[in-house]
Amino acid sequence: MNIEERNKLPSKPIVEVIWTDSCAPVYGWTSEEDVGVEEYIIKSVGYIMDETEETLMIHMGFACEDTSALHGVFNIPKCAIKSRRML
Repeated sequence: MNIEERNKLPSKPIVEVIWTDSCAPVYGWTSEEDVGVEEYIIKSVGYIMDETEETLMIHMGFACEDTSALHGVFNIPKCAIKSRRML
């Protein structure tokens, strides 16, 4: 892909999001004493696809030959977002 072809790729806003993930701290059977409360902080960087009052949808990449082919698409609930910064 030459520089002219690269310049024709879609231009989407890129964002860095720091957010708290939901998780299961243990798998399978366990005792109550073995389970602790931990916060899992995630940093994600991606292209903004869509945004509603409740969620931010981003994706990590797209195919240069077919920009409708996306990779790493997911929604982040806004209530889980600690910070966001446009890049």
